Amino acid sequence: MLAIIILCFVFPGGLARKLTNEEYHLLPPAFHLDHYERCLSQNDGLYCLGTFHLTPEREPNQLYNLMKEYSEDRTFNRTLIRRGYCVSARCPSTERNASLRFERCAQQWGHDRALRTSLKTLHYCRSAEAYRLGVDTLETSYRVVLYAMYAFLTLNLVGTVYDFMSEGNAQRNRQLLFWSARSNWHRLTTVSDQGDTRLLELAPIQGLRIIGMSTMTYVHAAIANFKLYTYNPQFLEERLGTSIGAFLCNSVILVQVFVIISTFLSTYNLILYSQKNALSYKIVPLCIIKRLTRITPLYLLVMGYAMTWWNVGDSPLWSAVIGDESKVCRDKFWYHMFYVSNIVEPNRTCMMQTWFLAADMQLTILTSILVIIMAKFRSRATLILGSMFLATCAFDAVFAYIFEWKPVNQIVTPERLRIMFSDEDPSTFRSASFTRMHLSTWGHLHAAFLGQALAYLHFELQERGFRGSNNKWLAFFHNIGLPVMVTWSLFGHWTREHTSRLVSATYVGLERLAVGVILGNVVFGAINTVEGNLSRFLGWKGWNILGRLSLAVMLIHWCVNMLLVVSRPNLKDTSLLTFAVDAGSTAFFTYLLAVPLTILVEMPVQKTLDYLIFELVLKFK
Repeated sequence: MLAIIILCFVFPGGLARKLTNEEYHLLPPAFHLDHYERCLSQNDGLYCLGTFHLTPEREPNQLYNLMKEYSEDRTFNRTLIRRGYCVSARCPSTERNASLRFERCAQQWGHDRALRTSLKTLHYCRSAEAYRLGVDTLETSYRVVLYAMYAFLTLNLVGTVYDFMSEGNAQRNRQLLFWSARSNWHRLTTVSDQGDTRLLELAPIQGLRIIGMSTMTYVHAAIANFKLYTYNPQFLEERLGTSIGAFLCNSVILVQVFVIISTFLSTYNLILYSQKNALSYKIVPLCIIKRLTRITPLYLLVMGYAMTWWNVGDSPLWSAVIGDESKVCRDKFWYHMFYVSNIVEPNRTCMMQTWFLAADMQLTILTSILVIIMAKFRSRATLILGSMFLATCAFDAVFAYIFEWKPVNQIVTPERLRIMFSDEDPSTFRSASFTRMHLSTWGHLHAAFLGQALAYLHFELQERGFRGSNNKWLAFFHNIGLPVMVTWSLFGHWTREHTSRLVSATYVGLERLAVGVILGNVVFGAINTVEGNLSRFLGWKGWNILGRLSLAVMLIHWCVNMLLVVSRPNLKDTSLLTFAVDAGSTAFFTYLLAVPLTILVEMPVQKTLDYLIFELVLKFK
């Protein structure tokens, strides 16, 4: 992360038309917040938050022309202003319509600058009485989530007490021990050298997973800054035009490393299973059930929290940011539960990272079926799947040309990041390029084929006695993989200046091919433990412990991040330091909370469901 932050100084960039300081400060402030608590502490207090569109009262208007010129670049739309006004103090009135009072208050501000204001989006108008009442936590959904948490705590208390009291007893109840916090803590923190050596050799993958998770945490912390009301939006506008901005925009393609790892592991495990058992299509539902028992319990608990208790809090932006997203969680709960949230209303997202869980589940089903099919073509599986990887990259380019889909670098701007996945302006960010290609299952199909091809290649090489640690070329390409990946991300700057249909489509296909090859090489080198500093770093045993927290970290880091930044009552000051502080504090508290979630919920529920489904019902081990 430090190297990436430094790159923003090494490769400067910025706005095509950079205003002088004097010109810039002539622009109306893009964001403003009056004191929230002070306003609503008064009996007649009224606080409103909304977005206004500015137009000139008369022509010519030099200020408005400057705003329009500035907004034509990769900036916030400066013809829009976001305001949080204490209407009762700014514009005392006997008018009962709160929204109308808010509009008139803004009109008064605009008239002094020869600008006409029209209310575009009203987030809320809150009275002092509503502020004192707060959120109704007696609703059924709130109580269900709370009782579920109490149930988990009770079961863990019973299991832990039983573990201590029955210590030394050879006839202990195994099912009760599933719920022992001490036992699960031991499972979390123990790094064993026992077991199938072929699976133990895959341990460095955990290091890659942690690097990917850290990158995702950093990127989401940066995106959160664009969603807030900031004191110095110019910093965000300028940084998005630098190398760090290119990395931020291209971060969605780094999700491919998770797809490659996931499909590699599931395919490789099935190949090992087929060594002793005949593969048939009956194994597909078992793979799905196994995946569901692994992810769903904790996923639903976090989703339940996001749709209820996450929204318990207050600040000027709380209901406009967390509240709106929490509502999406309630509206799309069942779509998330059945892992189709990236297909049904893909632009309305509860916790932006959850689209990947739906895509990963769909890819798990597809890859399980493909393993059954490939059983008849084992000797040619690597070639077939490798060809499918190349073909899918080509198809992506063709579809991008036909449907005019664009690379992420061409569709991400500060304004679009600010309203990302929100209902504020459905027409601005709800781009087919983003939802149908970058967030869809199809958009990561090439990475899934590559992960499967690597699994077959790794297995075949193992059978032939190949040792990657002795291969200098593999070690060389593996060790330069991550620097090359960062360099490719910087190349995304070029696409911002070349946006023709043919160039964009070609870049889409090349991007998938290049990133897939680079990340596939890094993953393949890691699992073959080639010589080099990167392999030694990825091979650190501590990554195994952190890797076991990955599901909890992935699920809760966005909730933690938003709680940390949205609770601030005033405009946010943005800088590289605040980026680093936000990401660091988010990572710290996320991992801190991930430990009890993993020990008290994920591990015991997974073990219990595995026992009930596979041992009692299906008689399958």
